[in-house]
Amino acid sequence: MAGHEWDDWFEREELIGQISDIRVQNLQAEREGIQKRTFTKWMNLHLEKCNPPLEITDLFNEIRDGRVLMALLEELSGSGGMYLACPWIMESKGFLFIRNTMEV
Repeated sequence: MAGHEWDDWFEREELIGQISDIRVQNLQAEREGIQKRTFTKWMNLHLEKCNPPLEITDLFNEIRDGRVLMALLEELSGSGGMYLACPWIMESKGFLFIRNTMEV
């Protein structure tokens, strides 16, 4: 009888561990979602001051090409037109590329 009680105890503890793992994963996913929404709101707060105003809805996809990040950097630094003034940044097929400085 004692062996059966231990088996039940181990099974219960294993189940509790699995439930805890699921809860931790859910909390991590929730925290990541909160951080993504918070950062998106923070970026939009600054991007609405740009000329023309910008707004992002999908953080990861919309900052991928670098244009939004460059606009945010210009707004935060207070030096508008950096994108146009930097000779080592060029636009090609909708993406920003850093030109090899050795060629200049």
